[in-house]
Amino acid sequence: MTNIETAGEPVRRNRQRSAISGKEVRRRDLFSVDTLRPSLVDRIRQDHPDLAPDALISRDELAHYRTLYVEELLKAKHEIRHLHEKMDHLISRQWQRLAEIQQLQIETMHELSRAVTSRKSSPT
Repeated sequence: MTNIETAGEPVRRNRQRSAISGKEVRRRDLFSVDTLRPSLVDRIRQDHPDLAPDALISRDELAHYRTLYVEELLKAKHEIRHLHEKMDHLISRQWQRLAEIQQLQIETMHELSRAVTSRKSSPT
């Protein structure tokens, strides 16, 4: 098998180094970053901001970042669900409070109406 020089170190033919770990990997087990979903690439770039757009990463590294990405999505989904539940609770309490205020207003209006009626019917 013929050796090729890469960054001063020999790499066997049909093998390349992963841009993330620098490990030598079979070429068929490498994936170009520019072929990945942009949101996944954004996640990878959080840890490797200087990664070239056409960098190659190994299948294992890609699986690791997919797992991190999905875990973060699930965490965000859970947080959003929690916020929705909190908002529903607050809105429910607000409607309940508005109904209480409205009931007080109705009672006050009835009292005023009775007071006005009793004044009109009482002789002066």
